[in-house]
Amino acid sequence: MLRLNKAQEEHEIYSQRIKDSLSGSSPSIKSGTSPATSSSNAAQSQLRRSIEAATNHVDHTWKLSTDSGFCDQVRAEFYFEQAPSVSLCVSILKQHSSRTESGRLILSICDMLSGYMVPISPGVPNPEIDYSLIIR
Repeated sequence: MLRLNKAQEEHEIYSQRIKDSLSGSSPSIKSGTSPATSSSNAAQSQLRRSIEAATNHVDHTWKLSTDSGFCDQVRAEFYFEQAPSVSLCVSILKQHSSRTESGRLILSICDMLSGYMVPISPGVPNPEIDYSLIIR
């Protein structure tokens, strides 16, 4: 129950930060725009709609893009406690050009993480490893 309340609280904080950013009160959005032109206003408007659509999901579905402005904004608002690892990973892999290569990447990462989880000896976990972090 405590974990759920903390997650809800983090979600509210994150949502408020996004709303503040989208309202124009965030210096990161203002500094990232060029002087007002119709094309830059349209791009900024599209960026705001994309960010709002990507962040208003309760399940935190990540929608990534090759647009550098959008990626910069996502990086500015990202913090690890709010990151749903599986959906973020899937979104990153969707940006990969080759499904075969992305599959190989997933398998190599799993192999690497499995290697970290090997105990020092049978029944004796390695005290230098945070197993719960790796499993997440």
